[in-house]
Formats: sequence, structure tokens, C-alpha cells
Amino acid sequence: MPHTHTEPGQYDPTVTAMVVRYDGVPRVLLPLHRKYGVRLPPGGHIELDENPWQAVARELLEETGYHLDQLEVIQFAAAPRLAFNTLHPMPLLYQSHAVPGPVKHFHMDACFGFVAHGDPRDTIASDESPLEWFTEEEVSAFEEHQIPGDMRAMALYLLRNPSAHVKIATSHFTLAEPPVFR
Repeated sequence: MPHTHTEPGQYDPTVTAMVVRYDGVPRVLLPLHRKYGVRLPPGGHIELDENPWQAVARELLEETGYHLDQLEVIQFAAAPRLAFNTLHPMPLLYQSHAVPGPVKHFHMDACFGFVAHGDPRDTIASDESPLEWFTEEEVSAFEEHQIPGDMRAMALYLLRNPSAHVKIATSHFTLAEPPVFR
């Protein structure tokens, strides 16, 4: 999606999907970003007609081949079932960062965490970066120009703390539009 804001100093809403696997040696998914040449988790802009949960589901499928039903979402507490409102998971964190380029602007990013228990069901398009999984030692060994420091910190946190959070089936949350309030 093109940027929703094109003036200097504006913020574009984005999502990130930190995907980890705890089967065997813990690994985190960090493909090489083709435009910036650094290791970044899958993600992208939130379309004007979608919420962050829908956007991260779309980005995961496009960039990794994973469907939500193949993943668990990482939460810091169990989520209640709601009768009326549409429930979305909480991102692990919200963060903002400057985006390199001729027009100084920012991304306001909702970073979701996911646990995968196998390989993706679908293949990714040929213009997407190949899926590459890295261990704690490998992430720690990346040089500063290979991965942004905050992405390294988040990846290492998830790799080092597999029991610090609750893993919830993504089916607990809905991609449906919320009902109209009456």
C-alpha cells in the first residue's frame, strides 16, 4: 500500500509480525528487507479499509505464507470473550520510528507476536524475501548495520522468554467487522 500520509512529519499506521518457533532450538523469522537491506520481521502498512488485526493477517499471508489458524498469538494475559464488540489481540508493543527517504515521515507500528508450530501452508510470491529463521546466537551476532537495534531486542526477548507470555489460538479473535452499535 502507498503511504497514507505524504507530507513531512506525518505518521503512517503499520503492523509487524514477530514469528517465533519453539520446537527444537528456538528461532525467530527475520527475512532480509529488500528495500533497506536489513533484517526485519514481516509487516507493512495498514490499508484504509482494515484494522491492525486484519492487516497483520494479510501481511503474514503475503510475506510468509502463514495463515492465522497455523499460529498462536502471544499475549501478556488471557483475553476475555466479548459478546458485542469485536475482540482483537493486543500488540506486544506499539512503537514509532523514522523512515529513511527523501520525505521525513514516521511509522506508528503495532508489533504482534506469533508462535508457529510448523511450516507455512502457502508459498510466498517470488518478489518476497525468502523465509529465514535465526537462533538467539545468530541474532546476537548480527552487526548493527544488519538489523535495527530495537528489532534485535524484541527478537532476543521472545527467544529468551518463551514462558513469559500466554499463547492464545488466533481463532479466539475475529477478523470480522464489528457490529453497528445501537
